[in-house]
Order: sequence, then C-alpha cells, then structure tokens
Amino acid sequence: MNKITVRKATIKDTAGILTLVNFYAKKELMLPRSEDAVIQNLRDFFVAVETAGKKVIGCAALHLYTDRLSEIKSLAVAEEHTGRGLGAKLIKRCLAEAKALGVPKVFALTYAPEFFTKNKFKPSVKELLPQKIWEECRLCPRRNNCAEKCFVYAI
Repeated sequence: MNKITVRKATIKDTAGILTLVNFYAKKELMLPRSEDAVIQNLRDFFVAVETAGKKVIGCAALHLYTDRLSEIKSLAVAEEHTGRGLGAKLIKRCLAEAKALGVPKVFALTYAPEFFTKNKFKPSVKELLPQKIWEECRLCPRRNNCAEKCFVYAI
C-alpha cells in the first residue's frame, strides 16, 4: 500500500478533484462542480494523494460563510480507497483549519449520516443555516425534495 498524504490542494489537483466529485454527482450523492468552480474555490480544498503516484484519491473543502459558520463540502474518496479512514483524515484537516481560523461551527449536508456521527458531528436542521440555503440549496434541482441530513460540529 502506497503512503497517503493529506495536504492543501494545488492547481495541478483540479482534474483529480473534478473526477472524484463528478463521479459521485453522477450517482446523485453530491452536487456536480465545474472546473471554474473548483479553481475559484481551490483554496478551500484539501486532497489525499498517493505519495508515489501523486494521484488525487480524496478531497474535501472547508468553505467559509461567516465569521461563525463554515461548511465541509465536496467530501469524496475514490471507491477503491473507501473504508481506509481517508474521509476522516480529510475532515480532521478541515476541522483543524476551521479552528486555526477561529470559526466556531462547521456543518455538513450529507447522504451519509453515520459517517458524520462517527466523526463527532451532531444532527441538526438545515433550516437553521440560512446562509447555506441561499448560497447553493436554492440552485439545486432537488431543493424541494432534498433527503440530505444536516450535521454540525462545534469547535
């Protein structure tokens, strides 16, 4: 097994991030992202890479909304690497960044509630997150029939 590193994303990681996110978007497990959207938000992203091949095998972004609220988004791990703790490592990096920035609350909208519960997030209600609803949810084709669950982590 190759050594895996979790680090801040660089412009060279854009294609790998797009591949992962849009793979799960096609399965309707997350929202698709365009190349422009990934590049414009690249500073939000962390990636997990195989040290030997430099291939992106996981990604997650910490997006800031206010001085008190941020979101973990676009969390994806390549299917052949699931179950190895990469998602948890990516979340830990996002939470460490939120703490370093002084942002006290991190939330996630997910179809995998067990994963977030296991990583010490608490169930919440997305209606308590007005910034999120007006940012992306209003543009989502599933906004009126959304099955995503909301989870919050207090730093």
